[in-house]
Amino acid sequence: MIKIKTNYLIDNLNTIIEKNKNYGKTNIGNNKKINISLIADNFNDLLSINYLREIIYIDNLERIFTSQGYTVTKEIYINNSSELINTQINNLQLDYLLNTKYNTIIKLLDKYRINFNKYIDKTTLTNQNLIEPTLTKIKYTNSCYINNEKLCLKTTDYLSNKDITLIDS
Repeated sequence: MIKIKTNYLIDNLNTIIEKNKNYGKTNIGNNKKINISLIADNFNDLLSINYLREIIYIDNLERIFTSQGYTVTKEIYINNSSELINTQINNLQLDYLLNTKYNTIIKLLDKYRINFNKYIDKTTLTNQNLIEPTLTKIKYTNSCYINNEKLCLKTTDYLSNKDITLIDS
């Protein structure tokens, strides 16, 4: 049996009450930047239980890192290109579809006080010609390597369990 002195409990409870939302906060992160990303194959996946679980996990990570003095960006990347290729609609209908689905997802997350800083989709990145210049920049850094004609990003340097293939030949 563990016994805790009454005075110890009272002193610590008073500290928790006094600090309120600041209890446990530190500045060990010293405003270092952290980016947490969720990658979804399509819009409908974001509404599945598995993705909602990941979203909640990411949200909790962000809250923990923020409370320790880190600057955190949360983003959702949606690979919507295959969905759009299979859907024959005009640009106005496409914009409406994307905005409607984004707004549905954002409203659902807002309901549970989960906010992401960025919502990114492959079509937008492609249309704004942002993919190739970015790949060109990172190809010549020490962050990438070629393996079996694949361009790989060294994510294992950042505690990931495997590197990510960026371009598969």
